[in-house]
Amino acid sequence: MRIYLALLAMTYSILLSSCKKYDEGPRISFLSKKYRIEGKWKASSVILNNQEIMGYSFTLNKYNVTCTSGAKFQMYDYQRLVSFEFNFKKDDNLSISSKTLIKEIDGTKSYLKCDKYYLQEWESNYNENYYWEFDKKKENVITVDKSGYNQTYEILELREKRIKLKRVEGTGANQETVIFTLEKSK
Repeated sequence: MRIYLALLAMTYSILLSSCKKYDEGPRISFLSKKYRIEGKWKASSVILNNQEIMGYSFTLNKYNVTCTSGAKFQMYDYQRLVSFEFNFKKDDNLSISSKTLIKEIDGTKSYLKCDKYYLQEWESNYNENYYWEFDKKKENVITVDKSGYNQTYEILELREKRIKLKRVEGTGANQETVIFTLEKSK
């Protein structure tokens, strides 16, 4: 009887350890992968090349500015990623949208008090529609846009209310890695 229980426990532990498909989970789920991924998802984190960019500002162009007082300093245009959303639809369509706040500095202007003077400030809204599908092993999501260009997102985590996707683009020095952590929207 003890041998039978030991074999049963060993078999059970082997089965559970082999059920984990994605690096970050879940270990086991009774919901289909398609059911778990369908719906609206809002990014809680977007990591670009190991740097969190969701909600943080990052600089674009640098300007050396001379104030009317003669003081010199550097100013930067910047942009801040405000929101990023994925909507995986049941009909295998996907919409991806993002909103970015952009502030552009007038680097040619002379400044009375060396205050930052923004030439313009605006929001950039990105909306794109794709067709999506899993690869054969259901380890990746493949998206295809209207022109036929496809992108592959590796699934790191696929839970009912949280998913994590990784996209790698380019090669060598031009390679960029983006990791999206998405929370289910209501």
